[in-house]
Amino acid sequence: MSLHLGASSASMPLVLQDPASLSPEARALRRAELIRAHRAVGVDPQYLSLPDGQQLWFVHVVLDLEVHAGCLGFTRHLFEYAAGATPDEADQAVRSYFVAVAPDVHVIQAHAKPSSAEHPEELTFPEQVRRLDMPPRPLTRTLLS
Repeated sequence: MSLHLGASSASMPLVLQDPASLSPEARALRRAELIRAHRAVGVDPQYLSLPDGQQLWFVHVVLDLEVHAGCLGFTRHLFEYAAGATPDEADQAVRSYFVAVAPDVHVIQAHAKPSSAEHPEELTFPEQVRRLDMPPRPLTRTLLS
């Protein structure tokens, strides 16, 4: 990693803040800063916007097998962001992701609710938003059987 990218990453906020808790002006300023930080670390610009008519959904996923999910440890409950016009589209995007990257794991349940982040660039990792209009990105978690 270059020093430039490392310095850009350092400007990414470490303490997450619910974008809905900010004033419209502060939210717009934070979005602009996050867009610059995302571009500096090489996030593809296509992941920084949503197709017309779609919104972000926060999806609680229950799997049939335990997986190791970073700071969550071993769990069957995961939390994903997905794009879709409806909760069903968000659910389908998450299910399609797991079919593509982990065919041995089955989604038992997925419950989508509107995200408080309205734009992908408000997320720390916008490239991890599950979308039906783009192929799934490589697996970022270790799955166990």
